[in-house]
Amino acid sequence: KAWPDTVMVTANLNRKDSNVTRGVILKSIDGRPINTIVDSMFSFLSADGYNTTHKHQTISNGGTFRSLYAVIFGLKQKTPVEFIDTLGRLRTATLNLYNPKADTPRTVRTAPTLSKKERKRLELESMRSLRIDTSLNTAFMEVNTFTKGNSLRSFFRKSFKEIKKKKIPNLVVDVRGNGGGSVVLSNLLTKYIADKPFTIADSLYALRRTSEYGKYRNGRFFNWLFLQFLTHKRKDGTYHFGLYEGKKFKPKSGNHFDGTTYIVTGGNTFSAATLFAKTLKDQDDVIVVGEETGGGAYGNSAWLIPDVTLPNTGVRIDKNEQKGFGVQPEVPALPTVEAIRKSEDYKMEKVKELIRAKQ
Repeated sequence: KAWPDTVMVTANLNRKDSNVTRGVILKSIDGRPINTIVDSMFSFLSADGYNTTHKHQTISNGGTFRSLYAVIFGLKQKTPVEFIDTLGRLRTATLNLYNPKADTPRTVRTAPTLSKKERKRLELESMRSLRIDTSLNTAFMEVNTFTKGNSLRSFFRKSFKEIKKKKIPNLVVDVRGNGGGSVVLSNLLTKYIADKPFTIADSLYALRRTSEYGKYRNGRFFNWLFLQFLTHKRKDGTYHFGLYEGKKFKPKSGNHFDGTTYIVTGGNTFSAATLFAKTLKDQDDVIVVGEETGGGAYGNSAWLIPDVTLPNTGVRIDKNEQKGFGVQPEVPALPTVEAIRKSEDYKMEKVKELIRAKQ
């Protein structure tokens, strides 16, 4: 797990290693200070603006740290490391190059076969879920995507109906793992919470209707139709989509939530999820808790994002200017050494602390 000035070991595949275990803080690897290593990794990672939250989150995910280290610095049979152990002592050790395949059991356990209906149910639950904690009088809604095809409309409708019926005064919307999706669906969720009409785009335009790279773009026919018939040219030479520019969206009247909303954000909150947090942040009964969003607060390259496949390498790219930073939380909930060692969900613990304080 990495965060500013700290890199902590959360797992070691070599279970026989009794030195570099879960909870130790890395200070150097092969003589290189850990901050130097992290800075080198950052140069290989993309970000929205000058944001580092997403980069820290990326090298904390799965095996990204060890994979990037191998690519940038290479691997040795023996590597010296310097670390602070769980008792606070500065120590050194030598790590031997480890092949996890040698320790992998040959017998593979077969997972139980699930019906198509059960698989679909589990897939949908991983994308969105609702849990009500009656002891806290709080509904916990996790929304990990705004992509179409996840029955979000019916999920929101049923969820807010249940919240209204049970008279729940607190709502926690967790969008830490939400990379975005349909602005129409993020707007729909916003309508259930917003206390007044809101806009999501002052300007919505394309620089041109066609592109010299058009033949490499996916979904180019739909994009062409959209730009030809739904945009109009302004004096500045750009093509504007007037339907959403400055348009005010009205809050939902049925099953609208009127209590206190806590929006939990982090480095993997992007695009439509960032719009959702940004739109509601200034509302009196909404509190954004967590870390700066990975997506920029300044705006969005959305609707028709140029998704280009390069002809020779097959690499897919998209364009997004680096302009600034993400949505800042009103109540920061940042990782700490103790929280990570105890596997605490420190962001959610901060939310619960805020809820208990006002009960």
